[in-house]
Amino acid sequence: MAIKIYTLASDVLLNSWLNNLGYNSFALSDTYPSLKPVAKEHPFDFACRISSEKMKFLTSKAPINSLLITTVKVVACGRRIVNIPENLSEARQILSLLSGRRHQVLTIISLKHQDRLKQREVLTRVSFKRLSEEEIEDYLQTKAWCDQIGGYDILGRAASFVKAINGSVGSLWGVPAYELTSLLAGLKNDQRR
Repeated sequence: MAIKIYTLASDVLLNSWLNNLGYNSFALSDTYPSLKPVAKEHPFDFACRISSEKMKFLTSKAPINSLLITTVKVVACGRRIVNIPENLSEARQILSLLSGRRHQVLTIISLKHQDRLKQREVLTRVSFKRLSEEEIEDYLQTKAWCDQIGGYDILGRAASFVKAINGSVGSLWGVPAYELTSLLAGLKNDQRR
């Protein structure tokens, strides 16, 4: 594909996936402020708002006629949005909330080219085992919760907390691979017409 692909620097795994698929992607630096949910905002509405803001930012920075790709991942327990914990106390509260419960990971992948926007929403359900106080404290001491949406890293030590996953495993780290390859294949087909 001759089109240059631009992403945001924070989408590290997206860039890695694109490279694995044989595409050259260029990461633009992130200077937009991280967005927080507004009062009573539904997780899906929050994910859509972030997705829109990321694409607006990327559109303003990338060359015209580039292929732009963004991803957004939101963790929710019921209607409650579970963001990145800001401190140890908040991380403890999040792990206690998720303990023994099922929560949702909503990922939105957006692809924009020549003013055409295509999106896919992927909902994955994750069930955590009941965590003992000792397990929570041991995990907190590893600092693996730092900078993690939902307070855990599914590829790290928190993998042992997961009883079941229903949906896209890739969406758990923010890159639903099937949906990404489908969107890119659709773009190739559109170009052939």
